[in-house]
Formats: sequence, C-alpha cells, structure tokens
Amino acid sequence: MKQKGQNQISIGLRHRHLKLREPNVFIEAKQKMSREEMILWLYSILSVQPITLEGKESGLEELIKAEKPFKAVARVNLRSLAKYIGEKRQLSSKATYRHFDYLREVILKLVEKVVFEIPKEPYKKVLEEFGFSYLVKRYHLDNEKLKAIGVATIEKAELWEDGVIVYFTEYVAPLIVQFKKWFTTYHLDEIIELESRYSLILYRIARENLGLKREEFTIPLEELKWRFDTRLKGNEIKAKILNPAIEEINKKTSVRIEVEPIRRGRGGKIVAYRFKVKEIPRPKPHGELSLIFDQQEFKKKLEELLKELANDLSTEEEPVNYQELAYALLRFERVNPAVAIWFLLHYPKGEARFFAWKHISLTERDPSIKHPDRFLKSLIQAPKEEYSWLLDQRVKDLVPSLLEEIAKELIEKQQKRQKAQELYREIISYVRLLPLAGKREFALLVEEDDIKEFLNRLVENLDIPKLEEILQKTKELYEKYKDEIDDWLL
Repeated sequence: MKQKGQNQISIGLRHRHLKLREPNVFIEAKQKMSREEMILWLYSILSVQPITLEGKESGLEELIKAEKPFKAVARVNLRSLAKYIGEKRQLSSKATYRHFDYLREVILKLVEKVVFEIPKEPYKKVLEEFGFSYLVKRYHLDNEKLKAIGVATIEKAELWEDGVIVYFTEYVAPLIVQFKKWFTTYHLDEIIELESRYSLILYRIARENLGLKREEFTIPLEELKWRFDTRLKGNEIKAKILNPAIEEINKKTSVRIEVEPIRRGRGGKIVAYRFKVKEIPRPKPHGELSLIFDQQEFKKKLEELLKELANDLSTEEEPVNYQELAYALLRFERVNPAVAIWFLLHYPKGEARFFAWKHISLTERDPSIKHPDRFLKSLIQAPKEEYSWLLDQRVKDLVPSLLEEIAKELIEKQQKRQKAQELYREIISYVRLLPLAGKREFALLVEEDDIKEFLNRLVENLDIPKLEEILQKTKELYEKYKDEIDDWLL
C-alpha cells in the first residue's frame, strides 16, 4: 500500500467537477474577464482557506473575533482540470498537456488584474451580513462619494508541478471563505461547453435568477452594458451579444432563455431588456449511476466497496482499513481512483486483488505509460457490465471528493504529522548551531538528556503545541548565544 510522496497540490481539489459556486455580488458586478479567466476564477474558489495578511493559516472565527482583515489561499489542481477538458473535447495527450500550460499562463495573467467592478452597496451589505462589519470602515464603504470598487481577485500565484497555489486579495477573501447565502451554483460541464465570454456572463446571470426563483426579470440597458463591459447601443447589444449568447446557452446547457427589448418614447428607444428563463431537467442515469444525485447514498455505496477491497488487500503484517484505502487512492496522481476501484473489482476476491493493486501502483509510477486509465482498462479482457458505472465521467469526477470525506481524519493526521516534522527539523537546525553551553541549557529547558529521542516522541504523538513552545525557546537561546555562533561561523 506504500506509495510515493504526497502530491504538493492538495488532493482535496482533484476532480471536483460537478458543481461550482460563486457569490452573487460578483455576478452582479462589471465583468472584465475573458472566458478562460472566468472558468479559472470559478474553479479556483472551490475550496478556499483564510490566512492572515502575513500569510499564516488562521481560523475564520478567530479572525472575526479579533476583527482582523485577512486574505485567502486555494490549492488548485490545474492538471486535473486540463485532463477533464481534454477528455471532454477528446484532445490528444500532447494537446491536453499544452492546455495545462495555457491554464497556468491564464492564472498568472490574473495576478493583480482588476477583473470586477463591484457597486458599493451590495458589497457593503454582504460584508455586514457575514460578520465582517469591521471591514466596512477599512474599505471606506461608509463614504457617500464612493460608488464602486475595482477588485483584483488574485494577489499571488505559485506554480507547482500539478497546478498552482492561489493567494486571493483581502477584498475578495471575505466573500469566498464561506457560502452561507446569496451564492449561485453552476455545472462545470456546462460552463466548459460555452465558448463565448458573453455566453458565460449571461449564463451566470440566468443561473442566479433561477436560484432566486425568478423566471422573469428585467435589466436596464445601461446596467446591461455595464455588466458586459461594452459600449454597444441597444439594438447592437441584442444582435451582437444577446442573440448569439442565448443561442449557445440554449443549445449547450440545461438553461433556456428568451429575451425581448423594452422600448420607451416616440422613437421606441430601447431602455431595458426583459428575460424569461427556465431550466429543463438534466438527464439522470439509471442503476448505480442514479446515486450520484444523492451523494450520501453514493458515499455509502463507495464505503461498501472500499471495505470489501480493504479486506482483500490486508496482510497479517500490514492490515488495511477502508479509510486507509481511500487515502491511498487519493494519492494517485495519474490513475483515476474510480478506474483503480473498477480494475480491482475485476479480480477474484482474496490475494489476487493484492497483486492487482501492485499492478495499479506500477502503472501509476511508469512514465512510459502515457494514458494510465486507458492502459488499465485494456488489461481487462471481459469487462463486467455491473461495474461499468465506475467509468462514467460523472462518477470519475465525484469519487475523489467523496474519498476525501471518507479519509478526512487520516488526511488531517497526515497534515499534522508534516507540520510536526517541519517543527522538528527547524528545532534541530537551531540546536546544531548552539555552542556546548547552549546545548546543555537547552537540555535543561526540556528536562531531557536525549534531545532527539524526546523530540521524536513529540512528533510521534503529534504534539504540535509543545513543539512550537520548544521552537520558541530554541530561538531565544539562539539569540542569547548569537555572538558566539557568529564568531564560530566566521
């Protein structure tokens, strides 16, 4: 069950392609993004964590209680998104890889770029409603002369092997760290189908109104021009923006839109547009696939399979429970976990499945196998119909996020272990520099003779508070003996 090191980009974001969420305040803002920028904006805010202005992790409640402004961070697996788009568009592996590079370039272009112009009042209302009233003064939202705020969403982006770590600005963070209300949900498979920037804007507007139970709504012409960031006139907007966008949305998504101009005055000048929207049911699959529309039931089904497989993969020396199996599946970077489960189920119960797991692990590590999922499927000469639902793209998208829920306790424990090991290494790096007198003083402080053994016990017990306390004492000792250390180094 041992695998290579954990992927640097959080496994929590892998393949979460079914649903995206966006605060309504951004939908109602002036849009200054391209189509690709919009998709990456929506994808990157799937799972966001608050951090202090200095970049340290912090709980949201603590920040609100202390009335501190904050930023946010998200680990975005762009390789996973590129692979999803590649499969959907039937791109070659080379084209998919190029698309991954392209997505990284798009993210970098968003850094410090003003992409939204948000009216003051809606922005202020959301901050106050969500418990961030203390930020109203900081952002000058009480000033009557202030009308809107130009917002850059991303402050910094770090490029990693499989994607990016995105740092969001403090103006955006309060709106995306929690989704209590006033947000809209989209289907990513529909978002990706839309080729036009205007189609994406209108689709989001339609989805927002459907979520608010409004099947008919009116937008004044000037507001529409403002939202679309265009200077086109009334008739031109309908011909060049609305009609093409509506045609594409009606053809490629489950949303249906009709539009008609509202005219005033003798010349019949267009002053607004009235929209009628409705949603047609998305086709639901039968059998096990129907469970993806009830995630709790789907999770139960997945747990049953994992328990069966974990029993077969266990040995006397290394027993495996279903949560550990979920965690191991999540650590695959190239093999989709649903495909791995499908492959295992085709082998007879017992020892055969242990060797099947070894085969999956070798496939994962072999760079000469360009398409691991396709390769594993080719090895099964007589695929069983009863397991075919695991190869459905919607299932392949959903399984990793459910595995993360199942393995949540283990993931948190692993994160604590990594934190403890980092603290251990930092303490040791300081201790090594201390002169003999400093080392003796350190031993007296921790009341232990064998320093490494003592620290290893703390790491094993995941006693992070104690390690942090010792690190602070070590730094103080370092400062105390700094002159001696500097002389020695010279």
